[in-house]
Amino acid sequence: MYKSIVVGFDAREMWLDIDSQWTQDKKTSFLLRQNISKPLSVDSYIWYSVFSELLEPHLWHSIAMQAMYSEPDWNDIFSESRKISVPPRFYRPRRVWRNLASLRDHLHQSWGSGWKPCYLVAVVEVVKNEIDIEDEVDSEPIFPNIVDEEWRLLGYDVADYELISGLFEGQMEPDTALKLRNEWQNYLNEYHLFTEPQKAFDYIRIADRKYPSHMPYYVYALYGIEGKFPII
Repeated sequence: MYKSIVVGFDAREMWLDIDSQWTQDKKTSFLLRQNISKPLSVDSYIWYSVFSELLEPHLWHSIAMQAMYSEPDWNDIFSESRKISVPPRFYRPRRVWRNLASLRDHLHQSWGSGWKPCYLVAVVEVVKNEIDIEDEVDSEPIFPNIVDEEWRLLGYDVADYELISGLFEGQMEPDTALKLRNEWQNYLNEYHLFTEPQKAFDYIRIADRKYPSHMPYYVYALYGIEGKFPII
């Protein structure tokens, strides 16, 4: 029996062009499944947080927006004056918000009623045993601290404590990529996330071997809470 522990919340972009961000060469080198609609992850270096546009602008320089958002109707939404601000306590080790209402309020204060296309998400650690639960290093309570039945499960990721994913991290050699792809691609959904938690737990041994500097790895469920974007 699995136990779910809410880790935090974030707003992730939904306006970047997939082919610009994930070229075919990059997909071949980094992804275990090729035919995906968009790679999603608890890792904000894989699925960008709306806040990283300000904190780490170098990530965005070579990536284009989806064509629909280049239309004149969207000019105001994407203008320089609409860039979001980052509150002082946001940039914790896990780079997520601990209070969902505070995240929503901050986005409303920054964007008003005209939000950039994004998805509010919850990151939820999945554990098998109570002894696997990590002690919290932040005294601010998490709220809500249980999974809402209205949230949409997007899939399961494998990542370290700071939410650096072991499912995407690191370029693979062609022979290694082919072997791992044949073994694991059928367990991944269209977002390159595991469809079942047990397969994510099974993959931890692969992540441990590939990226030992990030050990230990954990399994996280990624939930969509509220979408502010055209349905993809």
